Parts: sequence; C-alpha cells; structure tokens
Amino acid sequence: MAMMEKIRQGTQSPFMKLVFGAIVLVFVFWGVGAQGPTSQEIAKVNGHRISDTDMQRRVRNVVRGMGSSLDEDQLLDLQREVIAALIQERVILQEAEVAGLEVDGEEIARAVLSYPAFKDADGRFNKSYYERILKREGLNEARFENLQRDEITRSKLEGLAAGAIRVSDTEVARVYALQNTTLESTGC
Repeated sequence: MAMMEKIRQGTQSPFMKLVFGAIVLVFVFWGVGAQGPTSQEIAKVNGHRISDTDMQRRVRNVVRGMGSSLDEDQLLDLQREVIAALIQERVILQEAEVAGLEVDGEEIARAVLSYPAFKDADGRFNKSYYERILKREGLNEARFENLQRDEITRSKLEGLAAGAIRVSDTEVARVYALQNTTLESTGC
C-alpha cells in the first residue's frame, strides 16, 4: 500500500496535473482509438467514391461463391472486373437518378423480408438470421438496405429501358437469318 500512496502523492504535483490535463484534452478532441479512414478510394464516378472496401467485399463474395481459391493473377483479374462492375453500377444509378427513379422504404422492406437467407424453416423472416448474416458479411442494416435500394433502382432502370426497346419484325428476321446461316466449302 505504501507504493500506491507514493503514486497518489506524485499525481498532486503541478507537472503531473498538466500531463493529465493534456491527456484528457487529447481524448476529448480525438477520442479513444480514433483512426483515420479505413478504406482507400480506388475510383470516383462523377463525385461518388468507390472504396477498396467495396471492392474487397465483392471479391470475397465472388471467391466464396466459386468455392475455390485463385492464384495471384486470377485474383488481380477478378479485382479489375469487380472495379469495372462497381463503376458501371454507379453510372447506372446516376442515370436512374437523372431519370427520376426512386425507391421508397416499403419497397426496401419487401426486398429484405423476401430475402430467402433471412427466412426460418417455416418461411418467415427471422431477425436473428438477418443480423447474423449481415454481421458475417461485414454489413450493418443501413448499409445492406442501401445496397438493396441500389439493386431495386437498377432493376427499375433496366425495366424502363427494356420497355422502351422496340424491335421490328424485319430486324428479328435479319438476326435470325444471320444466326442460322452457315457457309459451306465447295473444296475448290
């Protein structure tokens, strides 16, 4: 106990009070465990940032879906493809915004509630499955719901574009003829 008493007495000096004050100020202004940005920007599409975290999450999901590992070259190719896909998706979302397409909360809720992985054996939405899967994927509810909003928005734009496409009978016949015509060699 004598040691603790010496420490307490040492903290009463003006110098130690100044040191403790400085420490408190550091924690007040910067917080405990504060860190800088946890991800780097790998692309920017009209002011929207695409981070390496987004890319790595997508790569991880693709590799997991493949069920096999990739060598270094294959992984680099996949990363490039994923970055291109993320950029394309962002451009599509920006076009949807220009077209005035919106997704409301009810549409997002329907998408989340119908997600098969979140359903129990009886086919009902299970909140604990939802939370567990999101945690495993490194997502929170807000981020997942934003991803769902983006997916629904892209689907709406694709539907709008598909509905606007008109193909004439003449075009269909021409494409059919091109696909079903073969060249034969006469052996000359």
